[in-house]
Amino acid sequence: SLWQLSTARIFIDPAIVEKAYSVAGAEHSDSVLTYLVNSIHHGDKTTPYSMVAASGHRTNGILPADLGPGEIMVTDWLAEDLGLQNGDAIKLEYFVVGSGRTLREETTEFTVRGIVPIDQPQIDQSWTPEFPGVLEVDSMDEWEPGIPIDNDRIRKKDDLYWQEYRATPKAFIAIETGQKLWANRFGNTTSVRFPVTAISEADFAAGMKKQLSLGDLGWIIRDLPSEAGAAVANSFDFGQLFAYMSFFLIVAALILTGLVFVFGIEQRASQIGLLMSMGFAPKRVRRFFLAEATLLAVVGALLGLLGGWIYTRLALLGMSGAWQAAATGIEFVYHLKPVSLMIAFVITVLMALGVVWFSSKLVTRVQPSHLIAGGDAIGQEIGGTPKPVLRTWSLWIGAISLLAAMGCLFAPKVPGTMAEQGMFFGAGFLLTIAGVCACALGLRRLERPGLALTSIAALGRQNSVRRKGRSLAVIGLMASGVFMVTAINSFRLEGQRGAERRGSGTGGFAFVGETTLPVYEDLNSSQGQDKYALDKETNWTALQFRVSDGDDASCLNLNRAQRPRLLGVDATAIEKLDPFTFSQTADSEKDDASSWSLLTQPLAASADGLPVIPGVIDMNTATYALQKGLGDVIEYETTSGEKFGVQLVGLLETSLLQGSIIVSEKDFIAEFPDAGGYRYFLLDSESPEAGKSVAEQLSRMLGDRGLEMIPAWQRLNEFNAVQNTYLSIFSTLGGLGLLLGTIGLAVVVGRNVLERRGQLGLMQAVGFTRKSLARMVLDEHWFLHVLGVLLGVSAALVAVLPKILSRASSLPTGLLIGINGAILIGGLIFCGLAARIVLRGSLVDALRSE
Repeated sequence: SLWQLSTARIFIDPAIVEKAYSVAGAEHSDSVLTYLVNSIHHGDKTTPYSMVAASGHRTNGILPADLGPGEIMVTDWLAEDLGLQNGDAIKLEYFVVGSGRTLREETTEFTVRGIVPIDQPQIDQSWTPEFPGVLEVDSMDEWEPGIPIDNDRIRKKDDLYWQEYRATPKAFIAIETGQKLWANRFGNTTSVRFPVTAISEADFAAGMKKQLSLGDLGWIIRDLPSEAGAAVANSFDFGQLFAYMSFFLIVAALILTGLVFVFGIEQRASQIGLLMSMGFAPKRVRRFFLAEATLLAVVGALLGLLGGWIYTRLALLGMSGAWQAAATGIEFVYHLKPVSLMIAFVITVLMALGVVWFSSKLVTRVQPSHLIAGGDAIGQEIGGTPKPVLRTWSLWIGAISLLAAMGCLFAPKVPGTMAEQGMFFGAGFLLTIAGVCACALGLRRLERPGLALTSIAALGRQNSVRRKGRSLAVIGLMASGVFMVTAINSFRLEGQRGAERRGSGTGGFAFVGETTLPVYEDLNSSQGQDKYALDKETNWTALQFRVSDGDDASCLNLNRAQRPRLLGVDATAIEKLDPFTFSQTADSEKDDASSWSLLTQPLAASADGLPVIPGVIDMNTATYALQKGLGDVIEYETTSGEKFGVQLVGLLETSLLQGSIIVSEKDFIAEFPDAGGYRYFLLDSESPEAGKSVAEQLSRMLGDRGLEMIPAWQRLNEFNAVQNTYLSIFSTLGGLGLLLGTIGLAVVVGRNVLERRGQLGLMQAVGFTRKSLARMVLDEHWFLHVLGVLLGVSAALVAVLPKILSRASSLPTGLLIGINGAILIGGLIFCGLAARIVLRGSLVDALRSE
């Protein structure tokens, strides 16, 4: 007598089979795998629809211990039906289940090793599991096994066999052979047999209860509080990002502070000169100004803290309004740390005092007599005696910055990484410095004696060297603001632009769809298209993905994902289409055309022995949501509780696969055999119109599976909206820096004109018209404004060079042209208004007051 372990699921999980062997004793236990074959052939004779059992030899007394892989034992009923004798060759035809429930018929040839009586006790229908739609019917004509059955092939003698023997196997093969032919993702065993003398039922049940874990039954135990805490604790620090984006704003504020303070000191130059003439040391005079500036810096820092508080509150308010795409449905709560306020306050005051100290030091170097006299003598002496070019700071700082920028550009970099982008941004920043230094050297050339002034415009440009420090400050202010705004807005993403290209973020797909319930049929096969009455005339393809749900690792989740969703795809199909653009791959020698083949490459186990499979992920998901890089391994658990790792072998540029890890379908099935069917689809079509038609058909026919099809560019824009919203927030910081630059430009225009009203009055007295004088003033400052804008744009284009060269996305050229055009025109108008205001009144009266 035998105990038999079986399941209503037909196939027993391998982990349970292993535990059963351990409890009952592997030395006297056998695995059984019974399969329905379509035909058994011998010569011109055929027996249709028969059960064939594969088993070991320990428990049944039917199979010899040395039964070979090409040998078969047949019942006397089958031998009589086909006229078989020992040594005859027979063929078994059977269906094998492929992906998407596709069936392919295969044939295997065997040699008859022996003939056994069907009436002996060891041969009965207990060998066969309870196939649904088969065992409960009285006639073979009523079979509904879930595979195609041709009732016309069923003979009367076959039905009589069914009525007498039911699902009793007609032939037997070795278990190793059966498992090689018929194993599938659900298992390779339909029952386990062992003698009743080996163990009692109670002891077996107790042993299995002790051996089995929840993981063996498909349960996964997760510490949700710990995972939630880790997700929040390791979320992306936007405070650092805001600090980086505020850098140019801080620089602009410091430059403007220095300008305003110098202007204030120059207005009081006679007082400074008098104090120094009376014996006050320059150091002591600087202390007077530092004491005065400290009060102003403290008040300004307090106002800055208030402004920062207002800006933050408005930003959070915007998260639920105009910027709600960045919030992704999360309610933000304002949290203020006093220590942050103290740090910001102290740093602001110290930086302001540093600028004031440097500015006052320049002024106190001027001779007291010149300070008392006032006028241009102050500016000329602050500038110092002209030095040879090789001894100027502008040459050496500019040269060092240029060389450093070249180093950043040409240094070895891993494409697509944050480090690469940081290097290019660093190069842009250094080129901005080098550009300002080049402007300083250019202004020196305008100082050359004997330079011909052939026009009012030339005379205006010549005036820009009168106060080179002011001119360079204006150029630096405008360049930093334009650099910030241009560089930030260059990263705006447009999902619809170039969406038809394979290398774009949509992968060239027309629609993307997800279902609530899996679709088991292959929609690309005739069988699947017939079942859902899909259009066969239109040239379309569905790239189908199996899904194992996990954490949302897209930009729609602000916390750090622990285990992202896994998508299993046919590696051959996706390699053939070659969609999306890889920014990095584990094999640097592979080109983009073969990067998807990395999914099929076997990987060695990790250092701790964890089995590892290859995976591809969106670069933004890896960098921000997971904080992982190329080559890192993310740990998962199978449905049986066994651990395995997914190693990141490729990073995609911006794509609609954001938030998921893509693995090969073969690896997916091996780890998640119970996850049947497809739940994620990318629809490829010959034209947008054809894609829309097929998408409508799919939505209609698969509505009961919960299928929702949306345009691929629209899904990509949902992801892009988050990044674009953050860019809008950061653009306000750049806009503030640009505003400071524009204010600085207006201040310089006003100050320069006010200082020279007497000169302008003299020029009017000797024949220059007011219109010519206004043109001269405007040409001087327009020249500086245009230089700053061009410098900022040029440096920004270098900073975003990887974006320009990317296959996955393109620059929003229209937006950038519009922004910089508005900046250029707005600055010109601002200069004109400032000049018009300060030129009002009689210039001759200003000459009389000199």
